[in-house]
Amino acid sequence: MSRPQVAATLELSNCCVRELNWECELERRELSNQLVAALLPLGYRASNDSGFVVELVHTNEHRVVVVPRTGRVQLRLAYTTPQPERRGAAEQLLRQIVDALAEFLAQSRADSDSP
Repeated sequence: MSRPQVAATLELSNCCVRELNWECELERRELSNQLVAALLPLGYRASNDSGFVVELVHTNEHRVVVVPRTGRVQLRLAYTTPQPERRGAAEQLLRQIVDALAEFLAQSRADSDSP
């Protein structure tokens, strides 16, 4: 069974001059609906789930904000992340999201294929 491909891009948020907020653009926006379920097993917890916005917080204090209706995903780095390491931390968080989604989709596919 091949692992599904998940593609995403990362861009510094227009309003952030301290490199703490990043926009994550999933190639397939509908995957944002599955992102919450994919990240919970990795130590994230939902700190806000209004139905319109879901904010997930990791133990390292990085946050992933998901707007399921629009597919928007924002990465918010912990303010304690040293300035020179922020881009790398955002890229690492993006890789974690992509890998978690791919794994979640593969598991979902395997579960639906089993009798």
